[in-house]
Amino acid sequence: AARETAEATAADRRVHEVELAQLRQVTEATLSAKDRQHAEQVKRLEALHREQCAAYGVLQQQGGALSKLATDVGRTAEGLVVLREKMEQDLWKTVLKGEAAMLEKEGALNE
Repeated sequence: AARETAEATAADRRVHEVELAQLRQVTEATLSAKDRQHAEQVKRLEALHREQCAAYGVLQQQGGALSKLATDVGRTAEGLVVLREKMEQDLWKTVLKGEAAMLEKEGALNE
C-alpha cells in the first residue's frame, strides 16, 4: 500500500512538473508576444513623431503655424512616455500572473 501511494505521488509529481513546464512555455510565449506587440506600437509612434518633427522643421523654415505643430509634437512625446509606462505595467502584470500561477502549481506539487 505504501509503495502504491509512493508511486501515485510520484506520478502526480510528474504530471505537475509537466503542467509547470507547459505553463512556463505559455507564459514565455505570452510575454514574447506582448513585447513584440508593444515594440511595434512604439515603432509606429516613433515614426509618427519623426514625421511630425520633420514637418515642424519645414514649417519653421517657412514661418508657418509653429505653435499648433509644437503642441502636437509634445503630445506625441507625452504619448510615447505614457505608452512606455503602460507597456512596462502590462509586461510586469503578465510576469506576475505567470509567476503566481507557477507558484500555485508548485505549491500543489509540494502537497
